[in-house]
Amino acid sequence: MLLNLFSQKPRIFFIHVPKTGGTSVNLAIQRHYGRQSYRIDPIQTRAMAKLLYQSVPCVEKGTYLLRDGLILDAMNRDVSYISGHTHFNHEIWQRYSHKYAYITLLRDPVKRYISAYFFDSHKESGGSYVDLNLSDFVKTNRGIRLGHFYLNYFSGFPLKKDYDFNNLSHRIEMAKQNLLKLDLVGLLENLEDFKLRFKQQFRLTLRIPYKNKSPVAKPQVEPHILEVIQENCQPDIEIYEFMKSHLS
Repeated sequence: MLLNLFSQKPRIFFIHVPKTGGTSVNLAIQRHYGRQSYRIDPIQTRAMAKLLYQSVPCVEKGTYLLRDGLILDAMNRDVSYISGHTHFNHEIWQRYSHKYAYITLLRDPVKRYISAYFFDSHKESGGSYVDLNLSDFVKTNRGIRLGHFYLNYFSGFPLKKDYDFNNLSHRIEMAKQNLLKLDLVGLLENLEDFKLRFKQQFRLTLRIPYKNKSPVAKPQVEPHILEVIQENCQPDIEIYEFMKSHLS
């Protein structure tokens, strides 16, 4: 167990992929750490990255470069619990995996996609607002990339301004191998198993609230649109099914 001598609690780094139930899990973990926790703010860091990395072609890459720097700062300061919408950085993992337990939570990619769309289509702050109906959105570049979140979070964001669809099979394998490096991976569909393994590994009990839920409780998606979403999500589906099989 990776203990922080100051707090006598294990050091944990939570890679929070959006719309996977991570907000609720993060709050449950934070309750154990109080002031010894640090959450990277997604809205502020996105705005800061636009100012700092205007010359970086890919907006997402600039944002995650900034967040990588904040992770390093927090780890150098020996913060016990760190969380945020941050991707897996192999260099940081190599340097700090002996000190920090890496954890993440995954969700069925199609359900995650639908939840993310309806969440973003009902809020106009934070730079993620979507003003297209779902049938139009799924055909856009952003609509396609929404199905590649596990791919990008665990294999790295492409550097090019125009999203790079090349070498997807290689990046999918890279994402799978990087996920296997994590100390704990859970599935939202089996949250009780995640809570049990979290308690076994870290000796901490999670009482998970239900937070940040979608504004549309049970969205209805027409079958022909669902087919496009499934096609968009193929990289994430392959990664998710791989981890689901591994965990079983």
